[in-house]
Amino acid sequence: MGAMVLCVIGVFIQGEIMGLIISVVNQKGGVGKSTLTQALGAGLAALHRKKVLVIDTDPQRTSVKWYGRRCEEGAEGGLAVISVDVAGAIESNAKSQAETHDYVFVEGGAGVSATTAAAIRAAQVVIIPVQAAWKDFESTADTVALVKQRQALTGGLPDAYFIVTQCDKKERITRDITEALLEYGFPVLDAQLTERSTHRLADLASRTALEYRPRSKAAEDIQAILNELMNEKVI
Repeated sequence: MGAMVLCVIGVFIQGEIMGLIISVVNQKGGVGKSTLTQALGAGLAALHRKKVLVIDTDPQRTSVKWYGRRCEEGAEGGLAVISVDVAGAIESNAKSQAETHDYVFVEGGAGVSATTAAAIRAAQVVIIPVQAAWKDFESTADTVALVKQRQALTGGLPDAYFIVTQCDKKERITRDITEALLEYGFPVLDAQLTERSTHRLADLASRTALEYRPRSKAAEDIQAILNELMNEKVI
């Protein structure tokens, strides 16, 4: 395939194909950034045989600690996680790692900070997980503003997408939040990361739902997100 297919194979820079840099950001804590990042990264590594790195920029180092437990059990699964919580080092680290990885995920922390802005600058794709609650919808505005500021400087990049998380598809609030997110001007994925206990149990086992219970509804949700991102040529 030609190097101009940006969202499928990455970016063409100085004669080399670089992996795709995907930042998962939202200033609101507790929306599922770590769960989503870990699940997508592990899914691409295990199911699609991709070389994947996660850069954890959160000072709490949730994904780094999760990965450390995996390593102790010999269950890395083709996925690596490192910590870079200094804003000035995030973009350069992401681009450097993209030279040797198919996908680099930059996991943002809570709050609108210099590290959040750096994660957005580094990315070709930004995924914004939003919990199905009005307080989370309203809190997302600052993150959206940062993405749009970056897009204004670059002619439209990074591409940005919403994923509704920790929701119940049967509840009206989930539909209302999904419709309201469209007002921000970014696409909302049809696939959602619904509230399921399997995610918590998988985390306790240092796994993702796809690994812990591959036939569970939680695993189906993750696979649906991956399928939609791939089918739409986002990743």
